[in-house]
Amino acid sequence: MTENKERLVGFKDGNPVFLGVNGFAYGFWSLDIEKKTITHTKRHYEIDLTEIDTCPEILDWIFHLREKTWISGPDLLAFITAMRDLFGFDACAWGEEQGPLDLDKQIKKMVDKTFRIAAKRIEEK
Repeated sequence: MTENKERLVGFKDGNPVFLGVNGFAYGFWSLDIEKKTITHTKRHYEIDLTEIDTCPEILDWIFHLREKTWISGPDLLAFITAMRDLFGFDACAWGEEQGPLDLDKQIKKMVDKTFRIAAKRIEEK
């Protein structure tokens, strides 16, 4: 278990996905949908998601994080997975700008999808 009392809900692309009180976690990255931040919980490195509203800005963060001496391959993959889950695959579809990205709309879609999946799992039991 993580410090936030997050609950493991499954794995995506080999990374653990947790559902917590305020959001989701990918490996050591915690996505807080209320604060609209993503934080590397081990390094206490917080990124304000309201400042990311275009595909190039997502890519800038990936390149920026890659330069950090503490970032591991799995950490970077978990961050990329979180960005894809949040903004969707089409946010950077085939190199064409799809922005500005609507963070609030994307958070709502992500939460709705999670609850649909959880409801389906409950029905299957």
